[in-house]
Amino acid sequence: MFVERACPDDVEVLVVPAHRCGVVVPEPGEPEEIFVVVVEPPVPSDAAPVLETGVDLGMTPAYGGLAPIAQRTGRRVVIVDLPGTGHSQPSLDCPEVESLGDATASDDPARLTDAVAACRARLQREGVDVAGLIPARLGEALAAVMTALDEPRWVVMGHGTTAEAGRQLALTHPERVEALVVDSLVADPGIDLDPLVIAVSDLCRAEPGCRRRYGDPEQDWRRARRDLDRRPLSVDIPHGTVRIDGATLERGVRWLTGPVEGPAALPAFLEEAATRRPGPHLQLLAATLSVAPPLCVGYVPKCETDERLVIGATLSAQCPTAAQLPGWQGVCRAWGITTDQADPTHLTGVPVLALSGRLDPFAPPELIDSHLQRLAPDAHHVELAAGGHNVLGVECTRTVRNTWLAGDLDQPPSPEPCLQDPPTFD
Repeated sequence: MFVERACPDDVEVLVVPAHRCGVVVPEPGEPEEIFVVVVEPPVPSDAAPVLETGVDLGMTPAYGGLAPIAQRTGRRVVIVDLPGTGHSQPSLDCPEVESLGDATASDDPARLTDAVAACRARLQREGVDVAGLIPARLGEALAAVMTALDEPRWVVMGHGTTAEAGRQLALTHPERVEALVVDSLVADPGIDLDPLVIAVSDLCRAEPGCRRRYGDPEQDWRRARRDLDRRPLSVDIPHGTVRIDGATLERGVRWLTGPVEGPAALPAFLEEAATRRPGPHLQLLAATLSVAPPLCVGYVPKCETDERLVIGATLSAQCPTAAQLPGWQGVCRAWGITTDQADPTHLTGVPVLALSGRLDPFAPPELIDSHLQRLAPDAHHVELAAGGHNVLGVECTRTVRNTWLAGDLDQPPSPEPCLQDPPTFD
């Protein structure tokens, strides 16, 4: 059942096209409410609407950034606050964890796991099933939205860690999914960063002036990690000092080359770290670390302090695949969700467009193809040479998506020359 409600301020300020808000109640009498924003295209259309699952689980959808999909595709767009996040209820907020701050959690892992366990215990007392918000179960919540809005066929679109929720929906309700678009699947949140740095170094060498301005990124990377492990760097910010060691530097690389600044910023960032001269990139990392909650910077693809991260939703999303990784083991045990070792079901029979960045710190090229073979072996895979994480923020990949949706979905999208453009280091 869909119940229309007044749009909250964060929607009204950001969403310009005609829109309305409401909640979906999956079952009569159920306490769960799934918040949605319905955005209309400039011209009414009978095309299948877009069900948009947001950018990374645990984050409130970027309503202002997602609303233009209606204009770009000519389709109605329904932006969903996945259960546990944003304006959906009940929330998986964990104030017990967020109050620690990143620095405390990094210095005292036991306090972090105790806080995670305390949050889980409180939510259980309130009747919230944290295991009910893993991606396999979120697919059914999306199906409830489709039913409540009474549209027979949909284009489902997901980004980062929310993409798996969309894939689960297509697995269980393929007859209702016209196409699935996934942007920047997270293949391994703990992948070795050396190949990424080497790839950026090769691109820097090929661009006149990059080595002259920033030196050799690969050498800077090895030098900075070694030096910062022996002698951490203290970075002064307006409200204090932040300590950067080798492990924090690695988290910083994932954070920076994700949606924050992108791979083109990496040579300058590593040059600052290797020379121990904090510039704008290290200053930004330090300022973010000073106010970010635990399990944010370098743990999830998108960590921006002006957007709330719901720690409980992040844990429910990440633990099925990350519970054995360093940094996740203790918190996932405390959250009560361990690694799912079962082989995933292949998605077939639904047209899939998978978009990725060649320089994504959470899904490198050597893994993304094999990952897709396990999840959606018939997917059309499009790679953006200069892309990091969340490549639909770039006009080139949006053009690929829009053209494909308007054409024959069984055929691969037309190659766009801009997909091969290298990053510009400036």
